[in-house]
Amino acid sequence: MAQVIDVRTFALVGPADSGKTTLAESLAHAYGAITRKGSVADGTTVADYEPEEKEKKHSFQLAVLHLPRKNGIVEMIDTPGYPEFIADAIAGLSVVETAAICIPAVGTIPFHARTMWGRAEAAGVARAIVVTKMDHPNVELDTVLEAIQSQFGDRCVPVTLPNALGPNAKQVVDVLRPAADADAGLRDRAAGFYATFVERVVEADEKLMESYLESGSVAPEVLEKAIARAMVAKTVVPVFFVNSATGLGIPELARFVELYFPRAVDFGAHVGVGPDGKEVQVSPSTTEPFAGFVFKTVTDKAIGEIHYVRVTRGTLDHDLPIADPHSGKPLKIGGILTLFGKDRKPTDHCVSGQLIAISKMQAPLHFGDTLLPALEGKDRGVVFHFKKPELPKPTVSWAIEPKRREDEGKIAETLRKIVAEDPSLHLRRDATTHELIIEGLSDLQINTQLHRLHRMYGVEVSTHLPKIAYKEAIRGKAEGHYRHKKQSGGRGQFGEIYCRVEPRERGAGFEFVDDVVGGSVPRQFLPAVEKGMRSVLEKGIIAGCEVIDVSVSVYDGKYHEVDSDGISFEIAGRNAFKDAFIKAKPILLEPIMDVTIVIPQALMGAVIGDLNTRRGRIMGMDSVGDQAIVKAQVPLKELQQYTTQLRSVTAGEGSFTLEFSHYDQVPSTLQEQIVSEWAAAHGHKAEE
Repeated sequence: MAQVIDVRTFALVGPADSGKTTLAESLAHAYGAITRKGSVADGTTVADYEPEEKEKKHSFQLAVLHLPRKNGIVEMIDTPGYPEFIADAIAGLSVVETAAICIPAVGTIPFHARTMWGRAEAAGVARAIVVTKMDHPNVELDTVLEAIQSQFGDRCVPVTLPNALGPNAKQVVDVLRPAADADAGLRDRAAGFYATFVERVVEADEKLMESYLESGSVAPEVLEKAIARAMVAKTVVPVFFVNSATGLGIPELARFVELYFPRAVDFGAHVGVGPDGKEVQVSPSTTEPFAGFVFKTVTDKAIGEIHYVRVTRGTLDHDLPIADPHSGKPLKIGGILTLFGKDRKPTDHCVSGQLIAISKMQAPLHFGDTLLPALEGKDRGVVFHFKKPELPKPTVSWAIEPKRREDEGKIAETLRKIVAEDPSLHLRRDATTHELIIEGLSDLQINTQLHRLHRMYGVEVSTHLPKIAYKEAIRGKAEGHYRHKKQSGGRGQFGEIYCRVEPRERGAGFEFVDDVVGGSVPRQFLPAVEKGMRSVLEKGIIAGCEVIDVSVSVYDGKYHEVDSDGISFEIAGRNAFKDAFIKAKPILLEPIMDVTIVIPQALMGAVIGDLNTRRGRIMGMDSVGDQAIVKAQVPLKELQQYTTQLRSVTAGEGSFTLEFSHYDQVPSTLQEQIVSEWAAAHGHKAEE
């Protein structure tokens, strides 16, 4: 394989309040990228630079810190810890080689830490664990280690070891090379972990294991070369203890990252998908044609959209034309930038493994786009695309409208810019209710982005729960009649229609049947009758909702040789249909959702009890480890604010997904309420 520059990439992931941003600040300081450490409390960290992050003291988007080193480059990503901003954490994991999972020393292993462990597994990256806040009182080293190994397995082995946790933590020893002046008892314990670490590392290499079993030892230089391969093979997960506030354990972690965290070359080829759907092996070589992956978009008011790109193969120069991943047309790169939080430095050249940004593109790019050169033949290489990581689907929806009339023309476009920065947010116009809907993972996520909408573009909006897209149908058969007669001097209007309605199977739609005999309604007026009846379908009859699955047959009527026309029969048809529909036991149908809820086993009873109050129907229960999985069918109306309720019931340790299942009949009491509210606002009267 051709030479690959020494680029180490890793993402700090884990729950909120686990100290990821403070750790990122400490590592940037240890690498000499900053001369003075900022603080989250003061809003002075390099990773949290958006006003909303400074105000709330939490990360809401990923930040890339480019850290040049003497022998290569370290690319570090700080990711949000709130579950509702998990899209950026998933995006970060898709472009690094190692996930550094941050776990605070206090308490049990947080739910989100376990979630990110699973996400790292799904992403196929190596893993490390960083125990933060080791100065917290009332914590014991052995208790923390036992909790980690109980949750994640005995492959988790300390490679930095403190003398203690809590206020007595004064020293951290590097297990691989303990300092000569380290406490003797600490050195002895470190030696035990060193032996365990060696055993886990050699498991990844059959020849090395044979040598180790024969000799009982591994030369330090041989072991060091094997660490990255063992992390890739997942036979070892190094565990680090740090106190970012005091710097304890930071130099040892920084050194390990720079020397032993895996590089792209340690993983071998990435997998792409060719035009025929077959796998394509994509080497990280610097000598093959460029390939990149868009993992983040941000908007700068001065520059416009800036796209974060992982250089997966080859090199990228500012004069290399890129193929538009959507149209195939050549795109000129406006600029290549290295990233250090909000600071972006221009560069003319970058290589495989780097995380960079490109700006001033001639066409929009999106999360998950694969970038290839806009060249011909061998210069471009095989055409392929990388699979986009799967993001959680929205569980919260709000209808949105501008507060000021002058913002109506730009609200959709500015919202699209905000949504482009967070791919777990969706924006759509509901085809039934015609409301503009923004969907996300929580109220916090949506409100944060709407605050940015106001700050960046001056657009203020109001929100309310979206209207439920009920449907109207019938249970019985009935006949309807309407005579339209209007005389006001000169030629009048006249049309009379008799019809029958009956229900159809779900999904069968609307059916118009011509059963007229004897010419009581001339054939030329029947299209107008049908048009009038179809005009009712979208507007509804009893509650202003779409009418579905109804068959209507026109069997009789009357006409006038002079006064009858298409408009007259359109009005007669519309109102005859309404008359029959109201007599045919009309019902409202509501959307029913398939819900899958993942919660701790101990909370299953509380969650099921809550679902029962929401008219839920339990469809199945399962368990994976200490997690329970509850599957249910629940009306959408009962789930509009379920995210907040589930978080309250489970103390933030529950998650759920939604999928539309089917429509089912609304209970009669609820139907009466919906119909009466609509009738009070609109009334029932024949239209003329």
